[in-house]
Amino acid sequence: MSPAESPWLLVAVGAAVIVVALVRVLPQKRLAGLAVALLGVLMVIGGFVVDAFVVTTAERLEQELLRTVELFRANDTEAVVEQIAADRPALRLQAAAGVAFVDVAEDYRLTDLSVRERDDVATQHFRLNGEFLVGVAGSVGRRPTRWELDWKETGDGRWQIDAVRRLDPLSGETLGLLDAR
Repeated sequence: MSPAESPWLLVAVGAAVIVVALVRVLPQKRLAGLAVALLGVLMVIGGFVVDAFVVTTAERLEQELLRTVELFRANDTEAVVEQIAADRPALRLQAAAGVAFVDVAEDYRLTDLSVRERDDVATQHFRLNGEFLVGVAGSVGRRPTRWELDWKETGDGRWQIDAVRRLDPLSGETLGLLDAR
C-alpha cells in the first residue's frame, strides 16, 4: 500500500516512532526523546497531508464513475457520450441508447470498486445494484449488475471510457451491453 493511497501506513509508523520515543528515549535523553516524538508527530501529520493532496488514478476514476452514473441517472445523454472516447462511435451510440432505454432508481448501490493500471489504460471493475426501469417494460425490479470499464488518458490529463464490458454478476462471463439477462 502506497502512502499516496492511504495515510494509515505513515500514521502507523509515526505512532510507533512516538511510542518508542516516549517509552525508550525520553526517560534517558529528554531532548532526543522529544525530537524523536516530534518526528513521529510530523510523520502522522504528513500522512494526512499526502492523502489530502495526492489524488491517485484509482481515486480520480472513482470520481469519474460516480459522475458518469449520476449523468446517466439524470438522462443527460450528451454528457454521458462526452465521457466516452471520440474514436469509439459505436460505443457512443450504445451509451446514448442505454440512457434513452434504461433508468436507474435513486437508491442504487455502487460497490466492489477496483482499478488495475497498465501503461496509459486503467481497467475499473465495479458492481451497480439497484432497481432498473427498462423501456416500455417498466420496472424489472432490483438487479445486480457487474461491469468493467477501460479508461484511457487523453493528452490533456482527462480520462475517457475506451471500452465497456457488462459481466454476469456471478460467473464474470461477458454479456452484451443491452442483453435482457
